[in-house]
Amino acid sequence: MNKANKRKTKPQHDMADENSPISVRILRSELQAYRDGMMNDIKTQIDNMHENLREDISSLREEAKADTNKLRHELSQKIEALHETHAETTSIQKDMERALCDTTDGLTALEKDHETLKKDYNKLHDKCLDLENRSRRNNLRVVGINEDAEGGNPSRFMAEFFSEVLGKENDDSLIMIDRAHRTLAPKPRTGERPRAMIVCLHYYTDREKILRLSREKGRLFYKGSPVHIFPDMNPEVSKLRASFNPVKGKLRNAGVPYSLYYPAKLTITVNNAKHSFTDPREAEKFVSTHVQSPATSTA
Repeated sequence: MNKANKRKTKPQHDMADENSPISVRILRSELQAYRDGMMNDIKTQIDNMHENLREDISSLREEAKADTNKLRHELSQKIEALHETHAETTSIQKDMERALCDTTDGLTALEKDHETLKKDYNKLHDKCLDLENRSRRNNLRVVGINEDAEGGNPSRFMAEFFSEVLGKENDDSLIMIDRAHRTLAPKPRTGERPRAMIVCLHYYTDREKILRLSREKGRLFYKGSPVHIFPDMNPEVSKLRASFNPVKGKLRNAGVPYSLYYPAKLTITVNNAKHSFTDPREAEKFVSTHVQSPATSTA
């Protein structure tokens, strides 16, 4: 039986050996076919992916191109608007420059005209002052006469006043008075300062004589009250002349000769030299440095 079995077994073994190469070829063929199929599938998928990628790239490119064109168009519009704005601004700037140049030229012309008008005004102002003061050159201003003392005839009263106040020195010739009146101010109340008397003399020489006599006599009194006689001048000139009063007081106290010329020029004589001033502050400085007060000289 063993031999029989061995016989039976041997043919099976031989059949397996004979079929083994066929199976390998089949397997190899199937693997090759599987590989080819896989390769084809991969290639197909790669081709599909490549095609999809190409389509996506093309789509992105078109979108990017469209966005770029849109942005370029918007930028172009904005740049064009900026150019228009810049052109308009440049035009406005040029107009403003021309207007400024015209204004500057006009202002320069106005300044020249103003200087000319200012000079003309100053000349006319000085002429008006001079004319007004010339119209008053025969006038005197008397301060300190009690209110209503002149009665109903101011001209006659003032003639008697000068005769009484100035004394016999004034009796050598008759003083002709054209008119006399109080200043045009409201009548003061009782106890207030009386208004000044304005006296218009017929002759200028009478005015100068009265002023000279009043200076020579010094302090004047009428019925026990102090009175003062001044030239009647324009208020502006009077104010300028009054600004020298403090300096004149120091000069009188120091015994220094001086003169106040029209309209307001103070001339001081120190050591036989004359010094003229139109500014009270400059005159004050000069007196402080060159004129000694009586107390200082005594000490």
